[in-house]
Amino acid sequence: MTGEQTAKILLGLTALMGLVVALVAYVAFIKPAPELPSAGEPAPRIERGPIRAAAPPRPCDSSSFAAEQCPVGQVCIGGLCEQDVPPRTCGEGEACDACECEGELVCYLHRCRREPPPPSEVCLQPTVHEAMTYLARECNRAGDDREAILSTLSCSADDWKKLAIDPERLDAILAAFPDRVSVHFAPGAPRGLGGITGAPREHYVAALRAQRDALAGAKQVLIIGRSSPDGDPEANYELALRRIDAVTGMIREVLREGAEGTAPEVPLRAWSLASENPLTPSRYRNFYARASITSSASDDARLTALLGRELDPRHLEDWRWLYGTINRVVLVIPIPCDGTEWDPAELASFQGDPRDD
Repeated sequence: MTGEQTAKILLGLTALMGLVVALVAYVAFIKPAPELPSAGEPAPRIERGPIRAAAPPRPCDSSSFAAEQCPVGQVCIGGLCEQDVPPRTCGEGEACDACECEGELVCYLHRCRREPPPPSEVCLQPTVHEAMTYLARECNRAGDDREAILSTLSCSADDWKKLAIDPERLDAILAAFPDRVSVHFAPGAPRGLGGITGAPREHYVAALRAQRDALAGAKQVLIIGRSSPDGDPEANYELALRRIDAVTGMIREVLREGAEGTAPEVPLRAWSLASENPLTPSRYRNFYARASITSSASDDARLTALLGRELDPRHLEDWRWLYGTINRVVLVIPIPCDGTEWDPAELASFQGDPRDD
């Protein structure tokens, strides 16, 4: 390349660089910046195209089953075509007031549940149903919790004891449950903290074993201790507590027998009435004399014989023995219901509108 050609190339590059510098200077210093609105002045209006209003729902005939009267994906609701939104599904234990229970679950008492086996005939008897309704209402300690209100499992031992203020009503309620048992004790027994031992304990356990099915199948078991009205009230109360402990221990032993794996977890509700509102022979005979268990076979037979006839108070020995025996007792009431059982024939009403109060 000659020197003349090199000079021409350098001259061209110099001219190009000058043009670039001039362009940059024009943009930076000469071209005016866009004007911004000063404080208080409205922003310049930006022209936009027209906004289309949403189309109103199409009217339809709710009584017609014609699918073509609404667009695809819509259904006729209340005379207007609305978007067909599938209902939300709920799992087991979830509130079902605004959803559908999934799978085989059913909406009952405002929650999705698995349909239980049909309740026992006992739970569907009018007398039992009335008793459960009364107990659930009296034991309600849960405010607006509908599930707790409808279930007597919310009852504490103190709640049950309050019901005993009205002995006649309590007798009628407890007599509604057919598997009730009464466990009777000898005077002063059990002594100390050792509980019942020896032959008397073997006799009690054998008799309770015959009641195992009712005890294991119960939703809860009431255990009510009493003592005879004679003697010191405070001592009688402590004696009734020891009897409750003895019977509770024997019931748990019977429940463990024959259980595959762990024993049934049956709630035991225990409290003492001691010598309050003592039982009379006629009252005991009418409400509690179903399965009476004493500490021996001979006393079982004597109690059965004396309950089978009206005693003349002049037969003082028999009268005193019977009166003392029926009050030295722990009443055992297996309750096979909890107040939430339903009649299968009425299940559809619960499914139809779970929000119905």
